[in-house]
Amino acid sequence: MSSRKKFFYLSPYDLQRPRTNQVSDMRFCEAFAQNDFEVEIICPTVQRKDNLEQEKIRDYYELDTVFDIHFLNTSYLHENLRKTAYLRLSWKGFQRVRKQQVSETMYVCSRSEIMLLFCLLYKKLFFKKNWKIIPWLHELKSGQMHRWVYRRSDYILATNSNILEDLNTHLKIHQPGGITLNPISRRQAQQIPDRKKAREIIGYHDEQFLVVYTGKLYRQQREIELLIQCAQQLPEINFLFTGGKPEVVEYYHDYFQKKQIQNIRLSGYLPDYRSIKYYQQAADLLVSYYTAEEHALRYNLPNKLAEYFLSGNPVVTPFYEATKDFLNSEIAFEVAAENPIRLAEEIRALKEDSKKRNLLAQKALEYAQREHYQVRVQEIIRQLKL
Repeated sequence: MSSRKKFFYLSPYDLQRPRTNQVSDMRFCEAFAQNDFEVEIICPTVQRKDNLEQEKIRDYYELDTVFDIHFLNTSYLHENLRKTAYLRLSWKGFQRVRKQQVSETMYVCSRSEIMLLFCLLYKKLFFKKNWKIIPWLHELKSGQMHRWVYRRSDYILATNSNILEDLNTHLKIHQPGGITLNPISRRQAQQIPDRKKAREIIGYHDEQFLVVYTGKLYRQQREIELLIQCAQQLPEINFLFTGGKPEVVEYYHDYFQKKQIQNIRLSGYLPDYRSIKYYQQAADLLVSYYTAEEHALRYNLPNKLAEYFLSGNPVVTPFYEATKDFLNSEIAFEVAAENPIRLAEEIRALKEDSKKRNLLAQKALEYAQREHYQVRVQEIIRQLKL
């Protein structure tokens, strides 16, 4: 048997369809492998036309540390997983962990509480003291099943301190815990941004100041509506939004034509997640402007903030509660939430202040390169004595 510590991660997401959550799961698991854990990520197989080939997954996620990836035999799943499938998926994940169990301490982790149910039951019924169960919380849920999992877990990890604070104060659950944030990987931290090259790659050849938003794009999206209102006040500045299915892009193009908006460009959906960094690096300024309508502002911590910081460009964003653990005026420019007029004023002021932009960008880049995932997990291991 291996003398290394075993870390099993039960992902509710199919890694063959890379999205933000899948990328986050892979970075998280890789960080444990980089800290001398023997890692296996266990995930479903979902039948889709646009799936990545399994042998290309490591390259796609840009991993530089090898760990095991086990695809469960769930070929009966098609397109999006339904809630009724998660209990069955939890059972299959548990079976895989049980077959791989060792006599030493082994850690079982998941961002999905339901994925840990059978592992917790098995530990309780068969007195498996060497099984250490760890929910990784991206938000706090107060349902009966969620509370049952929280109370019986050995440790609780969370993306931000609000989650652990509310777990203690609101749910009266006190477990050893740690804060992961949503940082970049060690490999990403070693990359050097190059705006000129990035602009060539995305085909941006205009000399005008460029503000970039990367993320989801859909109809009646509050964040995008506010950014459009902001752009209308800044005709001398170009805006570029990534994302959006063809019908969504067509909808916005028609809207821009109707409203005579000429300074917003759309990339459309980017099937290769790795290409997003070039849009971020190509910017003069990056904006994150999500709203209470679309996010739980006390808990949700976007992955893209750390990616923005790595771009070498300044970032403007509201300072919401979930970002208080790391966001400050040295690495980002705080703007008023849901106020496109103020946002436009601040962007215009920053455009004219290259010294402030460069200072923000440099401090943000230094932070992202210093506080990458391997470092965060290393600190958690030290604090919790894993």
